[in-house]
Amino acid sequence: MISTQLDKKIILEISRILGPIPAKETILAVLGYKTSRLGVHPNYYKSIINIFKIFDIKYVIGNYRYTYKLDIGKGGWSNKFGDEAYINDENAFGDYFFYIADSINKAKVTRDNEESEKEAEFGETLGIPLCCAEFYVDNADRAMKKQNDFVTLVLENTYSDPPYNYWNNYVSQYFGFSLLSFFPCSFDCKESVIVSEQIYSILFDIYPEFADQFLYYHKQNILYTEYRGIYLFEKTKYENGRIIYNNSRIHSSIKNSSIYKLIMQSNNLAIYNKNHCAFSNRMKILKELKGENIALCLFN
Repeated sequence: MISTQLDKKIILEISRILGPIPAKETILAVLGYKTSRLGVHPNYYKSIINIFKIFDIKYVIGNYRYTYKLDIGKGGWSNKFGDEAYINDENAFGDYFFYIADSINKAKVTRDNEESEKEAEFGETLGIPLCCAEFYVDNADRAMKKQNDFVTLVLENTYSDPPYNYWNNYVSQYFGFSLLSFFPCSFDCKESVIVSEQIYSILFDIYPEFADQFLYYHKQNILYTEYRGIYLFEKTKYENGRIIYNNSRIHSSIKNSSIYKLIMQSNNLAIYNKNHCAFSNRMKILKELKGENIALCLFN
């Protein structure tokens, strides 16, 4: 019981400063489930070190600091690094990287694997299934040509009909909650489902309300666009090729976009295929969206 109480305190303290996903990543590393990497802004650097000391959390700091290139239309999210500099460079700026594990040695191995660009080894220490790690490497160049986001590529590699397995809904990360910390190779991936279920079980044993928040967001339907925002339709069902959202709360990565206004003018979304949908109101079609930069992520 004491251990569980301490673990919950770690979750609460990290959530307070960095948010739910970094808190999840920290506790999983502390418990030895995986190693984790956190990017920490200089404003929070001393606070995080203080928490790590209080709870005796094992970590090492990376040899580099990183800036980020903000994605277009994703509410401050970034999938690309900007400049990097040695941490002891007096002109260095950007986020610190904390590598966390249940031992200093494991944390150092993870740091060294990433800084040596050993992608396979780095992915393994982070608990990424081999199929997903290989998918990432195989598609990295395609993703980098845009914003280094894999959502459209994951959906392209998904061959089942929607709705997809909600345990694989990592797209919910854009709204603050995702059990997965990596891109699954597809929304059908059985290996990533196992990881997601295991993580939920670990979190539930420590702090049920925290775990259930993650699962709740995993079950939501999401319209992803590469450059024009990401939209979550809360408490909706995908039925008969359509989402009815009359009384739903709409979460948006950006407000006042043309698509957000369109959503608010409509009350249902017809899905024609993975990359093609139409908004309508009282059965009158107002506008269609289609193309490689549109992804209908449906997770009943």
